[in-house]
Amino acid sequence: MSNHLNGIDLLLYLKKTYVQLSAVEKKMANFFITSIDIVPDKTVTEIADICDVSEASIIRFAKKIGYSGFYQMKIELAKSSIQGSSISRHDTAPENIKSVIEKSLAITLDNIRDSYKNLSTIELEKAVHLLATCENVFFFAAGNSYPPCLDFVYKLGRLGIRGHLSETPERSLLQARNMKNGDIAFILSHSGDSTLVYEALSIIKKKQLPVIGMTNYKKSPIVKLLDITLITTAHLNMFNGAENLTRITETSIFDLIFYNLFFIRKEFNLQYISQTESDQSLYSL
Repeated sequence: MSNHLNGIDLLLYLKKTYVQLSAVEKKMANFFITSIDIVPDKTVTEIADICDVSEASIIRFAKKIGYSGFYQMKIELAKSSIQGSSISRHDTAPENIKSVIEKSLAITLDNIRDSYKNLSTIELEKAVHLLATCENVFFFAAGNSYPPCLDFVYKLGRLGIRGHLSETPERSLLQARNMKNGDIAFILSHSGDSTLVYEALSIIKKKQLPVIGMTNYKKSPIVKLLDITLITTAHLNMFNGAENLTRITETSIFDLIFYNLFFIRKEFNLQYISQTESDQSLYSL
């Protein structure tokens, strides 16, 4: 990791590695995530008291996340005060409908912008190529990750790509066992630690079939089993605990993949989409 992190990078790092942190480290991470703008004004003793940890723990944590020590971390965070203020604007609770709209827009744009900015173009290109050349793509997701996959399956169908998504755990595992050569898997798990997804992924890997995966945590359990990894960077929420309420960032990445697939065979896809529009007109007034 770079020894010159700024406030934005620190937040991204803490969010991506949070599930791997110890209980003591999570105490400090929670403080830095929610109060990053005031850290430069605090002494190591004050932060240790707030987090209920030792001063040595604070210093070790600063070194672990890429700084030479606590003092350097304070200096770097002070330099990033302008960036930090853009983050802290999300800390206040909205008071009315207008402020909910403004806060939701700011958070959504920041999460999508950061994810697009940090997305590996090499991994994205590999994913697009696999999707464009496969026989079938089977999706595996659970909970809130299911709807974005369902929407993407529909979009792929409009490009003539056969996508499949099972709505129950039992059928999902059966789907994994029935995959064959020419098929690929697409895993979506925000946390990367879904038991259902991991079990399906284990079945697929035994078949030695290609797997694309999208997750918000680059050190999550599923990553080591993926052939292509797309990392999202959704680190801002409407309120604490809201990270599991929306998958709009993942949907935006699916849209990005869709556009890249579209331009591979633009003329054919335009004609195909036109045909599907005509089919759907039968159900319109």
